[in-house]
Amino acid sequence: MDGRALVEFRVRPRYGTPPDSLALASDLRRAVSGDVSVTQRLRGRALAARPGGAAHAAPRVVWHREAATDAVILELRAADAPGLLYRVTSALDEVGAHVRAARISTLGTDVVDAFYLVGAWADDAERDKVEAAVLGAAAT
Repeated sequence: MDGRALVEFRVRPRYGTPPDSLALASDLRRAVSGDVSVTQRLRGRALAARPGGAAHAAPRVVWHREAATDAVILELRAADAPGLLYRVTSALDEVGAHVRAARISTLGTDVVDAFYLVGAWADDAERDKVEAAVLGAAAT
């Protein structure tokens, strides 16, 4: 590709009104341009949310190899937390996984996120490396 990605979001808040679309677009532009204040705010929110939280099951990954014709699907099931999607997608990028599409779902306090990964996935060692990176990101 030419270094661009198409991202479509549908936001349904649990309570109140949706986020301000202009402020959200501004934050996304700043994050893409490398403005560290955005990632620092995500880390701060994640740290603030940790104490006293309810116990959750450990994150887990399920691979769906036959669900897509030209991709393998990595499904992450984990407790939702501020910055979780950022950490997971950063981990995928760091291990060189190419994400063609993703379906991100938050169900109450849990997430079920499916990442459509393209490339050669016949090698168990490569899948294990990607899975370890995603689980590590989801557990922090």
